[in-house]
Amino acid sequence: MHDYQQQKKEIFQKEKKKTTEIIFAGNLDKASFIHLLGQLNGLKFFIYGQTNNPPSAHNIIYRGKIDPRILPTTMEGSFGLVWDGSSLETGKEAGAYLRYNIPHKMALYITAGLPLIVWDESAMAEWVLEKHIGITVSSLQEISGQLSKLSETDYQSFLKNMIPIRQNMAEGYYLKRAIIKAEELLAENK
Repeated sequence: MHDYQQQKKEIFQKEKKKTTEIIFAGNLDKASFIHLLGQLNGLKFFIYGQTNNPPSAHNIIYRGKIDPRILPTTMEGSFGLVWDGSSLETGKEAGAYLRYNIPHKMALYITAGLPLIVWDESAMAEWVLEKHIGITVSSLQEISGQLSKLSETDYQSFLKNMIPIRQNMAEGYYLKRAIIKAEELLAENK
């Protein structure tokens, strides 16, 4: 996992409640699935990033590009979506790379204190479930049903479980750990 360095070392914590408001931030021209989010009734999406073709639907609010140093403190919503590709079924096309990659947006959402929604076949799915910091879905069409089963107590547990992870990220723990592991592997191969 990547560390998302905050300008300030303290961990900000907004009071949050479970809603059906979901954030997606990233390379919007690469994530063409955002134009299909209007098909997902009962959910509201806040979209952050630069694009020449912003999504337009009754349930999508396009926020544009925001300085990444302040983005974690400005995002609205209850969950951060880690998804890719051109489909509501991310295992297709470009979205399949999530099986091997942990996108930077995951660290962004954790820094912002947003529980995660990730693809159930992604590289991060098992970790998200193990740490109890979000949910996994095989299709974006499952989100509404999954959220309806999630209690406010479950949601508050996600938030609580994210605190030590957020603190580690702010202190660069994951980067330091990766460097140590890389050095160990290099030493073994000499």
